[in-house]
Amino acid sequence: MGERLCARSSSGLSGHGFNERQFGKMTALIDPGNKASIRVAEKIGMHYSKTIRKWNKPIEVYERKSYN
Repeated sequence: MGERLCARSSSGLSGHGFNERQFGKMTALIDPGNKASIRVAEKIGMHYSKTIRKWNKPIEVYERKSYN
């Protein structure tokens, strides 16, 4: 249930960012061990981009570009 709520909220936020704010791209920084966050990012159309080092640990970068 919580993951579904998070996906719906994230979808609404990304829609607002792309449609109302005219963002060209949205990015999520996710701990590689946080599988639930990775699933939510993928459900709202984000794709793995790369792994960076931040906060002294590896962080996965997920991105979605605007289709407008």
